[in-house]
Amino acid sequence: EEDGLNFIPTDKQTLQSKKFENMFVIGDATNVPASKAGSVAHFEGEILLENILSYINQLPLEAKFDGHANCFIETGFGKAALIDFNYEKAQMIIRINKSDGFIIKKVVKQINTLTANDPNVTMLGGEALITSDMNFAIVSGQVKSLILAIIAIMVILMLVFRSIPAGIFAALPLLLAEGILFGLMGYVGIRLDAATALLSSVMIGVGVDYTIHFLWRYREEYHQCNNAQEGVRKALLGSGKGIIFNAWSVIVGFAALIFSSFLPIQYFGFLVIISISVCLIAALVLVPAMCLVFKTKFLELKESS
Repeated sequence: EEDGLNFIPTDKQTLQSKKFENMFVIGDATNVPASKAGSVAHFEGEILLENILSYINQLPLEAKFDGHANCFIETGFGKAALIDFNYEKAQMIIRINKSDGFIIKKVVKQINTLTANDPNVTMLGGEALITSDMNFAIVSGQVKSLILAIIAIMVILMLVFRSIPAGIFAALPLLLAEGILFGLMGYVGIRLDAATALLSSVMIGVGVDYTIHFLWRYREEYHQCNNAQEGVRKALLGSGKGIIFNAWSVIVGFAALIFSSFLPIQYFGFLVIISISVCLIAALVLVPAMCLVFKTKFLELKESS
């Protein structure tokens, strides 16, 4: 007979059924105030065997279960704890329906505030906290990678064109695209997590290609006609078409992700399309405008002697 919660009423020390004296209960079926971890059933088994033998021999049930349990809990960032407790201590489990790292961090902060002066609370951990820490670690690493990638691109273009302004020309469209993308994510409420954090890498890889293609073609056209406006026009009619075809082929490929049944993949596909579109516009509008406004020497090919 269960107790209304589908557990069998059991003596928490002898593990004998409270209704049928010839019945003993172990594991998840009991209503003893102990964890449902497998280690509890292991420790219960020793008590159960002794008491069954005592009952068969019509002896008093002297073996007592003290609620002994072992729990291995990962606490994040390569740390873990082995908790050993009995009836004197309890493990409280809180279920969070959201996997959002910011929400989990807020809940953890509130719990720490509530239990700051409580000597009975010894540790806070669990899978949700690990997932939250992992997401924040990925985002933090992605921000550092983004900064290093932009610096590396600037240095490479400075060496290729032998000019400091060349690195700035390449970085500005990327920074504009990154600002628009992350601003849009914040406006529509899309969190920066393990999936969306990859967007900056995709954007840099695609966006810098478009910028380099246009600058190199403009440099050649300007050398032939010695006129900035004519050089921009010919570069747009030449490499500009190739850049557009390239961008559209990538956009169509990633558009398939929008129809995914997994929401983070939908977000990723949508944001990749936005990021590539912004890089395309920056390469064909912002960069040509910069070429017309700023008369930089690195875009002028030197005559061969």
